[in-house]
Amino acid sequence: EMVDRFFQAEEAVSSQLRTFVLMYAARDVLEVPDVGRISLDHFSSTVQALRWEARDFSQGSPAAPYVQNLRGQIDELARRIPCAGGGSVPYATQRTVWGWLEVRLMQECLEVIAKCGRKKSQEALMCMATDFQEIRSAVRNHFQVPDDQELELMPKDHPLSSTVEWTYLDQYLEAHGYMPGEVGVWCKRHVEYPLRLHKALIEYTLGNNQKACRQTQSEVEVTIASCVADEGGGFSQRGF
Repeated sequence: EMVDRFFQAEEAVSSQLRTFVLMYAARDVLEVPDVGRISLDHFSSTVQALRWEARDFSQGSPAAPYVQNLRGQIDELARRIPCAGGGSVPYATQRTVWGWLEVRLMQECLEVIAKCGRKKSQEALMCMATDFQEIRSAVRNHFQVPDDQELELMPKDHPLSSTVEWTYLDQYLEAHGYMPGEVGVWCKRHVEYPLRLHKALIEYTLGNNQKACRQTQSEVEVTIASCVADEGGGFSQRGF
């Protein structure tokens, strides 16, 4: 029994280490110039600086050329990954790296929303949602797998499992349409989001009432701190 527990623990550590390595390999592909050709920093800084305070986007999204450029870079990256290591990287590993690459792109979309601040209109948020859907489609066009072979980047019971799904972005977008009194409740129920994203959402919806804004931010900070303390043991057991 002791030997079995030892090997189970070693297997868990090995799995966590493999996940960590592949996750950061995907990030390097997107963020390190010598590794990949996609500069997420450039994409984010450019897109967030656009005129998102506008309400009429009948002529199309102002981010369209940048999204199109990113889609082209994604396609190019999908052609290059299978050639890495002279083609010696197993397909399962390529698929996992691509999965984490997709997660990194999705999470950068959240950062763009947050960094746009209070200037973005509701119409702009709808426009962004369409742009992000195009990015998602571009990524999903590659390394496809049958439905019965769904890629699992994190165990379903992991406290951060929702952060690797596109619903993580969809829910954050939807929260920007909530009433001021509803936002604080939403934030307290979704402690899986970083505090900076909560603060950006609260400032967007409650910015006109600084007292309510500060009070809500304080309450959310307390809630998150409490959840992190309660989940500390769980996180240490699962990794991350």
